[in-house]
Amino acid sequence: VRTPKPHKPTLQDLGGSPLIADLKTNDPALRHAFEQALRQAEGTSTLLRNSNRFPLAGRGDVNTYPVFVELMANGVSPAGRVGAIVPTGIATDDTTKHFFASLIANKRIASLYDFENRGIFPAVHTGKKFCLITLTGSRGTAPQVDLVFFAHDPSDLDDIERRFFLSSQDFNLLNPNTNTCPIFRSIRDSEITKSIYRRLPVLVNENKPTGNPWNISFLTMFHMSNDSQGFRQRDWLESEGYLLEGNHFTRSHRNSEPSSHTTKTRKYVPLYEAKMVDLYDHRAADVYKSTTATTRQNQPRYLTVQQKQDPNRHALPLYWIDSSALAQRVDPTVKWLLGFNNVTGVTNERTTVCAALPPVAVGHSEPIISTTRHPELLLVILSSFVLDYAARQKVGGNNLVFGVVRQLPVPRLVDAQLHAIRLRRSVIELSYTAWDMAPFASDLGHDGPPFRWDEERRALIRAELDALMFHLYGMSREDTYYIMDTFPVVRRKDEDLHGEFRTKRLILDRYDAMTVAFEATHRTLAGTPNGPNPPLNQPSLTMYSRLLADALTANYRTNVDPPPAHPSQAHPASSRPSWASGDDC
Repeated sequence: VRTPKPHKPTLQDLGGSPLIADLKTNDPALRHAFEQALRQAEGTSTLLRNSNRFPLAGRGDVNTYPVFVELMANGVSPAGRVGAIVPTGIATDDTTKHFFASLIANKRIASLYDFENRGIFPAVHTGKKFCLITLTGSRGTAPQVDLVFFAHDPSDLDDIERRFFLSSQDFNLLNPNTNTCPIFRSIRDSEITKSIYRRLPVLVNENKPTGNPWNISFLTMFHMSNDSQGFRQRDWLESEGYLLEGNHFTRSHRNSEPSSHTTKTRKYVPLYEAKMVDLYDHRAADVYKSTTATTRQNQPRYLTVQQKQDPNRHALPLYWIDSSALAQRVDPTVKWLLGFNNVTGVTNERTTVCAALPPVAVGHSEPIISTTRHPELLLVILSSFVLDYAARQKVGGNNLVFGVVRQLPVPRLVDAQLHAIRLRRSVIELSYTAWDMAPFASDLGHDGPPFRWDEERRALIRAELDALMFHLYGMSREDTYYIMDTFPVVRRKDEDLHGEFRTKRLILDRYDAMTVAFEATHRTLAGTPNGPNPPLNQPSLTMYSRLLADALTANYRTNVDPPPAHPSQAHPASSRPSWASGDDC
């Protein structure tokens, strides 16, 4: 049971529900009972936070299960052990990180076995994950934690391929900011992931003064409930005389000053939601309100390939917001945004879904990553299969939270810059498919019209980017082959459409071509992921990245014909909408 925040909740905290406000007159007894329950919950929360009885678990949005586990840990005999059945969030959630980090640092966890509830507790939802955690007393320290994840039956604990061990040093390597627990399905996943983290730093290491080389910050722009008083729907805007231009609403009116003969234009900008966005695609879907759904009424209506081939077809949201409100949240000079889908899951087609967005309003389901240092390169990295694979070892619930994103492994900025020209051309063609992304293209040095949406070319370009990322992460061909097989939904969709796992084949083809180019240039595969003395740490991976950049320039030939961002693949300049000028697209 989640207790409320330490301040007295207001009607806005409760979603602004008029039902509760109306209880004063409609049902005073129920209103009184509600206020009493609210007071008790607030008192419980105050006790848990301020009694000093639960210094590690009584924090944040307090949940009772870590409080009970802390009570058990403090009460067990120094030579004893104690076990509990609790949600797996005890090891993976951001709100429990201080408590779990303390247990790891003091070597108090003997084992943690995670289960997916497949009928074990029939009265509990099947999506609820739980674990069996065993803690030692202060004198019975455990040098390693015995771990199993995604078990469905107690017999799964006997499967030696699924059981692995992590030391406190491993926890610090994989999650240096929080020391929370990674989630591995097998020993092989554990070994591959640890090898990645030995070679690459995390995106933001909070323990180092120089631990944020990309100059990263995060922004949640508009909350879909708390900020909803400023949202407007299409019917209202049209009734007020606003005209739809692209996916913006505008209305001109005369300046109110008597001496002025000028007119002003008021604009409402689209409010994007995560359901409108896909990988390298800022117009994956419109949003409409379902008349039949009882929950989640705001539904996506996906654009067809034919619609995406129109450079003036923009994604239409359910809500718009005054551009002046956007200017209060984001610097008006920003030309584009880098967003990622907050709602996710390790069983989805992809876990990390990122895209370049026009400078629009964005709801909280699509947080914004801000960086002044080559955000287009970061977009490619965050969109890659190899980073997605690493993220799947971290996501314990249905949200990709900032704490997880900060601890994702990414190539060093200087290593990514070695391939900047190649990456930039590809990301321009993939992302600049409509006129509303003209400011994005201009920011990357491209001033032509948007590129045609061509499914075959996009598949080749994305495969080439993914192949390069596998190399920059130091992954061998064998591990690349294995990682691609951990995306079963991608495989299934490919087999339905193409009769084969086409994505995997295209990536391995480009991966092999890059390996051949390296050998042709340097006459050896020594120091590469597929040769003697593979890169095992950051310095050796940096050396490989530099040599690979030279090899790709000298002997690699793309199979994208013509190459990415070639002018022949763009729409005609005449397709520019008549209402757009300059950066107004």
